[in-house]
Amino acid sequence: MFRLISIFLAGTIWFPEIKADEIRLDFTQKKVGELPEIFSTSLLGKGDPANWEIIEKPAPSSVAKANSGNKNLATSRILSQTSSSHLRNGSPICLFKSNEFGDFTYSVRVRIDSGAFRQIAGIVFRAKDEKNFYALLINSIDKKIMLIKVVNGKQVPSWSSLGELNLPKNHWHTLSVVCKSDRISCYHNGVMINNGNPFSDSEQLKGKIGFITFRDTTAS
Repeated sequence: MFRLISIFLAGTIWFPEIKADEIRLDFTQKKVGELPEIFSTSLLGKGDPANWEIIEKPAPSSVAKANSGNKNLATSRILSQTSSSHLRNGSPICLFKSNEFGDFTYSVRVRIDSGAFRQIAGIVFRAKDEKNFYALLINSIDKKIMLIKVVNGKQVPSWSSLGELNLPKNHWHTLSVVCKSDRISCYHNGVMINNGNPFSDSEQLKGKIGFITFRDTTAS
């Protein structure tokens, strides 16, 4: 689901304050069917737990353009949330345990695979824990890009794109965030959302990064 470019989910993390410093997650040597120990998982809400694991699936290369979609795919090992349950009334979260980040660029390839009731997945950033974080999301059913903030387990008023966008499931998208101080710039397939304007929020200035799905959504 998630292939880090700058870490649901293939990627790399670049830190503006350290020139050319980068973290790139490489799952090629990770065992299929298992979750690497560098991640921790939780469920925000109630219901059946999720299953995060490494799978093999055709995916874009790490050097593919942000808007490359499903072009030139090659079988790769990627992180995926593979369990769908209509009894899950919550959001499965997978966090990268090792670091907290303040100013950074975080870019991930995301693909929504299925979901009868919800088709929402994306990236978590500046997470204090599983109940306090920001998330940039793809909503395939409603055809929207969303930026949400969760405080003490509750979603506060958030932003979503106007009109309908082409956000099909079974299609690779690139989600990126650039955080610098209280400024948060969000991108979908290389295009800045919110009419090219950054968001501003000084409440959570650093935290962990990770991935998220909603209810019965599965994603890679």
